[in-house]
Formats: sequence, C-alpha cells, structure tokens
Amino acid sequence: MKKIDFKEKTLRYFFYLILFLFSFQPVFAQEEPKNSIAIRHDNDFFLGTTDRYYSFGNFIDYRRRLSSDFIFRKREDNSLQLNFSLSQQGFTPDQQDEIEVEVFDYPFSGWLSLSSEIVSATEKNAIKLKLELGVTGDASLAGQLQQWYHDFLNIGDRPTWVAQIPGAFLVNVQGNYTREFALSEHKKTFLSFLTNGSLGIKDIFLEQEALFSFGSRNRLHKSALYNFIGNRKQEIYGYAAIGYRYVAHNLLIEGSLFNDDAPFTLDAKNNLFKARFGGSFRLNQNIIKIEYQFNTAETSLSRSHNFVSVVFERNF
Repeated sequence: MKKIDFKEKTLRYFFYLILFLFSFQPVFAQEEPKNSIAIRHDNDFFLGTTDRYYSFGNFIDYRRRLSSDFIFRKREDNSLQLNFSLSQQGFTPDQQDEIEVEVFDYPFSGWLSLSSEIVSATEKNAIKLKLELGVTGDASLAGQLQQWYHDFLNIGDRPTWVAQIPGAFLVNVQGNYTREFALSEHKKTFLSFLTNGSLGIKDIFLEQEALFSFGSRNRLHKSALYNFIGNRKQEIYGYAAIGYRYVAHNLLIEGSLFNDDAPFTLDAKNNLFKARFGGSFRLNQNIIKIEYQFNTAETSLSRSHNFVSVVFERNF
C-alpha cells in the first residue's frame, strides 16, 4: 500500500474547504453579521514532529452577538457575545506504540466537551465566563479516532491507548480578563494583558499572558484576534505572546483528585511557560487564522512541545 503524506493530504483538503466556503458571498452585504461558525484543528504533525503529548484537537464553535442583557448588561459602548464550543482533544506519550507503561513519559487521555461562554467587551477590556462539561476515557472517542486515521492514512505505528485516563464526567468553570493598550497614534500596534483561570474537576490553574499585535485590525470588542464577531472591515495582522501558567491540578495527567482509578498517572509540573505567534486575515465574512504554540514540559519525564492551530471562520 502506498504511504500517504498526512500533512500534504490534510492541508490539501483544508485548502479545498476554504475555496468552497469563500465561493459564497453574503446575500445582504451591508448588514453587520450577528453569528459566526468556526472550525479549528490543532496538530503537531503540521511541524513534522513526532505525534506526542497534545496530539490533536478538533473544535467546532458557534458564536452569537447579543442585543440585550444576558448575565452582563448590554450597553452602547460594549459588545455582548454568547459562544458555544464542541471539542475533542487527544493526549499521548511519545512512546505511543508501546504497551508497557513503565516507558511512558505522558499518559494516554482523551477529552470530549461542550462549553458555553458569555463575553462582555469594550474597546479596551473584556471579561469572559465559561462553563465546560465533558467526558474522558473511551467515551471521548479520542483513542478510536486517532487509531482510525493512523490506519486509514498508514502513518507510522498504531497508538495502543493502553492504560488511558479512565472515563468520567467532569465540570469546569473558567474566567478571563483582558486589558488592551494602543501603542501608536494610528492604532496599528497593541499590547494586551490576559489573565486566565480555571477551577473544577478537570483542571485547576492560573495563567498570565502578554500579547503584542500589529497590523490592520478592529479594536478589541470587534476583532477576530479575540474571537469577536465584528463588522465587515478587512483585517490583516500578526501577533506574538508569552505566558506563564501555574498548574495546581491536571486530571488528564494526574488522574482524579477523588480516587485512584487511573492505571497510569504522572505528577504534572506546577510551572509551565508558553509562547505563541500567528497571523490572521479577514475578508468580508471569512476569516483564516494560523497559529504556532509552544509550551515547556508538562511532566518530569516529558519534553517541551509545539503544535500548529489552523482556523477557518465564517460570519453571517
């Protein structure tokens, strides 16, 4: 059987999807969009690295701009937006074709979740509140999906998914506060500070990030950089960020705080350093974003990791 280049095939299909979606033009070209659908895929295979740690992520997001109060007050100077996301993520050790857990540097774990998020933002700041519900283990379908596409595309050894983090229903709440400063008179460069926190059964962490962006883009409450539904103004910009996360608990590595059911776990490192950079292009109702992400090792046995996110979004 001829071996298929996974990266080439994936990028080709994604390119065809973009061409197909870009071929449609809005019926009401002058109306400002109120809805958005985004498709995102994360994978380290885009970089040609081995398939390890955060192996893949698939996301489908729906966003709706609100015109009346909901949890937050709707005012003339702010944007109020309700977001929903269906996501699936898979995590594997570097030695994913092994069956002996003694050689693992990271557990197998899968996460399938549905989240809802309410966001209130002005030109200078934003606050987000998020509720996330999901399942781990076989019910996440992460292991089955990874094994299927490894077989289908004939790419390397088949992941064993032995001793994965067991199935459980998990609840998490997250919060985010963003403050942005314009650094130039013409508002082409910005510096933002983002504070993120998570509390729940799945993970507990606190994160601080500094983000620098440059180019032609809307202000915070209407920019695709922060996943807001804006106007039809064209955006083309780049950005770079560095961050630090303090991790108090990560169930996908350490198992549950309430039992010892997981057959294999490791201690998660408390201190995690992160970096990311990328670019985005918005034309009318279509948005493309590509982002590179890096983080330091999450366990004492693992190494640092990097991957690429590819996003296509359509406002309507």
